[in-house]
Amino acid sequence: MSRRLQFIIWFALIGGTLLWAAMLPLHFIGSFVIEHRFGLSRMTLTDWCVREIKHLAVSGVIGVLLIEGLYAVLRAAPSTWPLWATIGWVG
Repeated sequence: MSRRLQFIIWFALIGGTLLWAAMLPLHFIGSFVIEHRFGLSRMTLTDWCVREIKHLAVSGVIGVLLIEGLYAVLRAAPSTWPLWATIGWVG
């Protein structure tokens, strides 16, 4: 595994973990507490945690692939990468 790919994976892992930890209390209140308060969900706390772990795994893989894709565009088209990144973002 190249050093660049290792850096991307570690950067995404650390940054994603910090963002997730900062948003966890608000996400828990919004997607578990309030839904139960108004009778909109029958999901148990264990089910909610399992769903969140699955969400983190899928988001992590997709995030690493998107970051690697951006770096591939930077290598392939160093002068026109903003155009290609914008087209990819809109798409």
